Amino acid sequence: MVDPSNDLPPLPLASHLIAWSIPILAGSSLGYLALRDSWITLPALAVAVLGLSGLLCGIVLSLVDPDTRRTLAAWNAANDARKQVLADEAEESEASARVIAQAVAEIQAADSAGVARDGTTGAEARPARKRRTVRPKTIRTKVVGVTFRNYDGTDRQEIIATHCRVGTPLRIEHEPYNPRDPFAVAVLVFGLQIGYLRSELAEDVLGRLEAGMTATVEVLDVTGIGRRGNLGVNIRIDLS
Repeated sequence: MVDPSNDLPPLPLASHLIAWSIPILAGSSLGYLALRDSWITLPALAVAVLGLSGLLCGIVLSLVDPDTRRTLAAWNAANDARKQVLADEAEESEASARVIAQAVAEIQAADSAGVARDGTTGAEARPARKRRTVRPKTIRTKVVGVTFRNYDGTDRQEIIATHCRVGTPLRIEHEPYNPRDPFAVAVLVFGLQIGYLRSELAEDVLGRLEAGMTATVEVLDVTGIGRRGNLGVNIRIDLS
């Protein structure tokens, strides 16, 4: 039985005869041409005739030999079977792709129609989300991080001592790309940072701002003036 994984059929006797005859014929011919004026001319010519005879015999055998025909027929059949297997696999892959595409289309159609996976529809499939009631709010808090320096090297303590007084307007600014906290909210006076809101407070303030509220911020008190130590800032945030 022929292995269908082979690309070529096994060589029968006639093919072997042809394969051996060609180099014999070529070598003897070259020898005859190179040494035709010497005593080796006759043996080289005889070998060339022998190689030519073997070549002709091999060609004839390959045409009439039943083993050669059976071998080629078996190889062709195995090759056809391999092609059929590949075609069947390709057809199965296309069928699977069509089934997946149909399932995706049905799911998208169900989502568009408001149908849940369990078959419920309408309000049962998508319960109404309770909207958060946003009311005006006043927050009194302390700025944190006032003892650190800013990224540009400026000293927050010097900024507080220079610019912060009771009633000084401030501004809060979200830092979404802060590597430590994506909800970080910076506190600034005249565009200069003096610190941050506490993390738990910052997230609540951001939620209210995203809901459409506005923030008005001012200094309530500057602590530590006239004392040894660091200055602190208490602020008031009016959300409305």
